[in-house]
Amino acid sequence: MISAGFKKVWNIDGGILAWRGLVAWGAPKASMAWFDPAVSQADYVALAWMLEQSARKFYATMAERFPGSPDGSLFTELASERQKSESMLNKLIDTLVSVVDRRDPFAAHHSIRVAEVSRSVAADMGAPETDVSTVDISGRLMNLGKVYIPADVLTRNADLTDEERTQIGAIHDVSADLLRDVPFDLPVVETIRHLPEWWDGSGPLGLCGEQIMRTARVLAVTNAFVAMISGRAYRKAMTFEDAADILLEQAGSKFDRRVVVALINYVENRGGGSKWSDFMKTRDDILHPEQPSIIRPPGGDPEPHSDSIT
Repeated sequence: MISAGFKKVWNIDGGILAWRGLVAWGAPKASMAWFDPAVSQADYVALAWMLEQSARKFYATMAERFPGSPDGSLFTELASERQKSESMLNKLIDTLVSVVDRRDPFAAHHSIRVAEVSRSVAADMGAPETDVSTVDISGRLMNLGKVYIPADVLTRNADLTDEERTQIGAIHDVSADLLRDVPFDLPVVETIRHLPEWWDGSGPLGLCGEQIMRTARVLAVTNAFVAMISGRAYRKAMTFEDAADILLEQAGSKFDRRVVVALINYVENRGGGSKWSDFMKTRDDILHPEQPSIIRPPGGDPEPHSDSIT
């Protein structure tokens, strides 16, 4: 790196930063670097993710170039270890999601569905791979905080107390707290933390517009959408059209209008309507299709287009 003109490079961290046009300081022993404050944390995380993915691809490519040699075997082992780490992370996430689903069976699969819709919408909007991966993992883990909510509160077909509603409203924040020490390569915790924010700045942290992470803005819309079109034990599912009307009504206040438009376009023109039609069935519809759903009294559940927790 020094021979290429980067004069203040003493370690690989500095080399990577300098290659991206940044400036690095610090002795090799300390391996310290100060980042440009004008660059967002999300951009640095995206850079780290790209480096991680590139390293895995590099090892795999080098293994193919030196088949049967000691060097080739080493690269194969390195690529395999990175693949195992990714696989273990996905298995852990699936296990955590299954724990949440068992506590709230009538909202089972909600997080998985939000992740699926979010991936589709983010990719259709031309978001980078890092964003698509972030909304996938964040969507699956956003309701992990439900483990602290009594099961009878999550499944109750009656009104909730103010304290219980406060507990429900804090689920995403609790989820972020539970995950804050997990070494994700992506801004998963930050995305979940920003999820309750409103586009107009009236959310709990007071963030507005572009201050809210792009991944959180996608999840906010898809979470509300899936909640509305999904049947529950206490209500029937909304139609796609009714859900779209509510999203459009709150675009520019609660939601990023661009994400709302992208979601509706995917539903109407990219096959989303047929792909996600099964979301509208409740577990009770499947077991007892002849029985109407129970309607929870007002206040018994946060409106799906206001809090969108379940």
